[in-house]
Amino acid sequence: MPPLLEPLLGLPPEAALVVLTSVLGASANWLVLRWAYALLQQRDRPDGVGVVLVSFMRDGGFWRDGAARMGLDLEALRRAARFAFVDGLTGLFAPCDAAAAPRDR
Repeated sequence: MPPLLEPLLGLPPEAALVVLTSVLGASANWLVLRWAYALLQQRDRPDGVGVVLVSFMRDGGFWRDGAARMGLDLEALRRAARFAFVDGLTGLFAPCDAAAAPRDR
């Protein structure tokens, strides 16, 4: 973790919503992975921190691979109910049921 970035990666206030965007020299993907790592590796909280990652650009495999390169096992964290991934392109909508669809009169 870059030392200058560490103070900025702390836990936000309770119920905060955070949006990360790209900046010159650091992609949003790079920032998301480092922030998730910093939150999920906190040792000072016995109950741990939970992270919900919603991605509109990348699938779960991309985030799993990136986190694994940093030594973070997202699957184990998911089983421990500390990590959840929502695929913003396919996971936001329930399957369409043809029988429940409105009909033209």
